[in-house]
Amino acid sequence: MNNKFIIYLIISAIIFYGLGFLSHIIIFDKNTGCLTEVDIQNSFEDGVNTTIERLQKKGAFLQVDETFPVKEIAGTISRIESNKIFIKTTPLNPLDDPNLDERTVLVNSTTKIYQYVKKDEQAYQQELRDFNRDFDNSNLNAVPPEMYYKKDITISDLQVGQNVYVTTDIDIQKKKLFNALEITIYPN
Repeated sequence: MNNKFIIYLIISAIIFYGLGFLSHIIIFDKNTGCLTEVDIQNSFEDGVNTTIERLQKKGAFLQVDETFPVKEIAGTISRIESNKIFIKTTPLNPLDDPNLDERTVLVNSTTKIYQYVKKDEQAYQQELRDFNRDFDNSNLNAVPPEMYYKKDITISDLQVGQNVYVTTDIDIQKKKLFNALEITIYPN
């Protein structure tokens, strides 16, 4: 998407958000003549829902099924404290709770930590030549070589700024803190 389109979507979202909120400002409690907490909450939710619907129609972000469990997350390591890794993530939904933009991942004795490391260029080229030879000889089971290999590492090998992918066994869609089953570091 180009920048003008994104700016248009953001401005539209703000306008629709405001209209949703303002449309309920005129609703007063008939007994007191004042807005009730319920009226204010409903108008806020209506504004958010209107904004989300509008952005989804324009393709600004995908609708996430909140009943579908999220057990994986990607981001960048922002800091490391003892057995805690703080990961800055990009939410699928820009209107999600901003407190979840940074997650805290707990590392324990069963957590597996890996790093993808680039293979030696000459070794990779030789694997590629071998693959091409096998493929040219009609070997349909030939598997193309990978440029990276997976290396076991420890939490002490991790560094701020690294790209990370974390898996867990629980739904972390709305969780700030969780235990990691596996952490994988990808090249920047």
